[in-house]
Amino acid sequence: MVVQHNLMAMNSNRMLGVTSKSQAKSTEKLSSGYKINRAADDAAGLAISEKMRKQIRGLTQASLNAQDGISAVQTAEGALTEVHDMLQRMNELAVKAGNGTMSETDRQSVQDEIDQLVTEIDRVSETTKFNETYLLKGSGKGKGAGEVSGHIGDVATGKDKLVDGAIAKAKGNIFSGVMDMADSSKMDVGTEDTATITYLDADGNRRTKDVTFKTGADAKGTAKNLADAINDDDDLKKLFKASSDAEGKLSVESKLDGTKTDDTKNAVQSIQFGSLSQSSTAKRYNKFKDMTAAQMTDTTDTEWAKMRTAAVGESYAIEIGSAKDLSDGAAATIAGVLDIKDGNSITINGKTYTFDAGKTDSNANTFKTLEDLQNLLGNDYKVSAQITGTKVVSTYANSTDAPVKVQEMEFSTDIKAAGMKKEITTIVASSDFNETVASTVKADNSSATSFKDLKITITISENASIDKEPDNTNFSLQVGADTTEENKISVDIQSMSAKSLGIDKVSVTGEDSTNADAAVNTIADAIAQVSKQRSALGAIQNRLEHTINNLDNVVENTTSAESAIRDTDMATEMVKYANNNILTQAGQAMLAQANQSNQGVLSLLG
Repeated sequence: MVVQHNLMAMNSNRMLGVTSKSQAKSTEKLSSGYKINRAADDAAGLAISEKMRKQIRGLTQASLNAQDGISAVQTAEGALTEVHDMLQRMNELAVKAGNGTMSETDRQSVQDEIDQLVTEIDRVSETTKFNETYLLKGSGKGKGAGEVSGHIGDVATGKDKLVDGAIAKAKGNIFSGVMDMADSSKMDVGTEDTATITYLDADGNRRTKDVTFKTGADAKGTAKNLADAINDDDDLKKLFKASSDAEGKLSVESKLDGTKTDDTKNAVQSIQFGSLSQSSTAKRYNKFKDMTAAQMTDTTDTEWAKMRTAAVGESYAIEIGSAKDLSDGAAATIAGVLDIKDGNSITINGKTYTFDAGKTDSNANTFKTLEDLQNLLGNDYKVSAQITGTKVVSTYANSTDAPVKVQEMEFSTDIKAAGMKKEITTIVASSDFNETVASTVKADNSSATSFKDLKITITISENASIDKEPDNTNFSLQVGADTTEENKISVDIQSMSAKSLGIDKVSVTGEDSTNADAAVNTIADAIAQVSKQRSALGAIQNRLEHTINNLDNVVENTTSAESAIRDTDMATEMVKYANNNILTQAGQAMLAQANQSNQGVLSLLG
């Protein structure tokens, strides 16, 4: 016999603890009504239950949303009921006025009542609303084109076409890089030179690569060596393909998908490659001395490129094709070029300036490059090259502190430089800008036209003439637990003003029944228009009623499934509770007996 460890008492105490914990959980489940009161009770069941609860509560609110939609539709339809009644009365009066027995005075009396009904129809249209949402007056938004003008420093713009709607954007570049092989570069034949190329790889990451090549005895050899160096580089040859021709002209094009340009175009000496996002485009640029074709950025209908000066006899500009829809596969391509020959002239405000490769004296009114023309004109003008999408032209802008109208500039050949009145975009030939200017235009009552690049921002507030024809009233009803298009029901209500119905100027007055007869037809059209709208509203109401029935059914069945997971089965749990209660009492009794089991040791000590 031992007294230090009473194993019977220890076992009885442990079992009593187990029973007490089980009874406590049963008590918790019976008192709360839930068999999952914490995640530890049923981890997987809790996750499923909470997901179902989200759906249940979302669908319950969606059902209420649909009921609100029915109320809004009923409000609009009820108002149109009165409009219908008023139109029927107007039709009755117009028929009455068409009777030959009516005098001119009688018809005027009829017109007085019609005018009151027209006014009331307008009032109903303007004031009918549900929860502060006007239902019959329309949105009042309009579309149109306006005239904009503005300035920044000595650069001004003229008129642009305002396009209401989505703007085509080129959000990024597949690759970009600059390689210079200008004629003025001096290198010994056979020596090595390094060209640093910055580009974006296929994943859009910016990379820098040094390409080492040997100079040749002439431009042909140098171009071939550089092309071979690009094609031999493990990284660059995955993205680019370089080549040279018998004249020493270098061509570099992207290997990415897209529409290639004409392979007969000349290569460039100073180039920067760019491409539109969403339309992987392989491009090949043309050769221009002292000219950079800047990468394209966000544009509207026409892509933009920035030009610097070019010598007479060399191509001085390129054309970028239009790419309104920048879906996959669409591409902007390089079009033709314009050669400015010796002797061509340009007329500005009646004064003629002549292209002359052999003369550089500005006082003789000749110019060799666009930059010379800039110097000749002085600080009052900025010369710019301009792209319309199909032709290359030139414009200039007066540099005043107020918005100005761009004058017209005309070549003596068949190319004309239209003023900014045309639907055109301008590219700046001056070196004032280091990046391409991008244009975003939207027609609205208070919007602005913005031109942006890394160094400047030009904001041109518009004074657009917009006809404010009322649009329809549109709103969507959220009738699902998720924000997908399938869970939205659109309600479209036309403006029901007298003007929208075509009865704002209806008249039955006159010496004969001519106006009255016309009024009958006009009112009949208005009645048909209101009938069509009421029919549409009735169809929406019926649809919403079916929607509510379906939502309530889903909520009911989902709640039943969630209840089976979460709720306590009271009968089953009560059996467990009663059993645990008996075991608890028995355990307490056995623990008391076990505590007394070692008292027999005292008799040995006596």
